[in-house]
Amino acid sequence: MKILVLTNCIFREKLIEEQLHLLGNEVFISKALLSDSLTMVRFFDIIILSDTLPVDQQLIIANKMLSFQVPIMKMTSEESFAPTEIFRGVLNPECDLEDLGNSLAVVSKLKKPMYRERPIIQAGKNEEEVFYLRLSKKEKKLLDCLREAKGETVSKKDISLYLWNGEPTASRMCHVSNLIKHLRDKLEKYEPDWYKIITVWGQGYYIKDAHDWDESAENNTQENLQQAIV
Repeated sequence: MKILVLTNCIFREKLIEEQLHLLGNEVFISKALLSDSLTMVRFFDIIILSDTLPVDQQLIIANKMLSFQVPIMKMTSEESFAPTEIFRGVLNPECDLEDLGNSLAVVSKLKKPMYRERPIIQAGKNEEEVFYLRLSKKEKKLLDCLREAKGETVSKKDISLYLWNGEPTASRMCHVSNLIKHLRDKLEKYEPDWYKIITVWGQGYYIKDAHDWDESAENNTQENLQQAIV
C-alpha cells in the first residue's frame, strides 16, 4: 500500500516509518504538504495524521481531504478514542507490528476507487498488450498517476511526489517533463486511438480519452481553457 503520514515533525515519525516499511508499504512522510493544496493525497491508499498535529489542525486537514475518498487514520495514544466518519481508523504509536498491520488491513478496505475499472488499453485490447508500447517503469507509473486522477489536472510537483516518493527537486521536475514527452510520443505512435495527454498551462497535466477529443477544440484552447496537447 501507499501510505502518507502528515506531521509537524518528520524525525518524530522515523519509528512508524520503519514499521510501515517492514510491513511492505510505500511510505511518504511530509510536513510541507500541510500548507499545500493536498490534491496529491488521492494517490495514496491511507492517510495518517500524526499526533504532532494539534487536534483542531487535524480536523481542518481531515475535512479538506474527505472529497478524495481516501481513508484517514488518527495517530493517538488515547485508548478511549474510537473511529468516526472522518477518522476511519486509530493508530496507537506504541502498538506492535502485528496490531499495526491489522489496523491498516481493516482501514485499507474502506478506500473507494478513484476511477472506473476498465482494461488498461481500450478497444477490446487486454492489459498484457500494454507491453507492446515498451514503457519504462517510470513511464508506466506516470501513466498510472494520470489515469488515477480521473481526468483531473495533476501538477508537476504532485507527479514528482508520486514517481519518487520524495520532495521534488529541479532535476526531478525536468525529468517529469521528459517523461511526459516520451509517453505522449509512444501513445501517438502505437496507440493513437487510446489516450491523449493534455497540458493545462501553469497547472499541470491530465489524460483524456482520444475518442472524446474534438479536434476543433484545438483552435479554441488558448482562448477558452488555455489547454493544449503536450
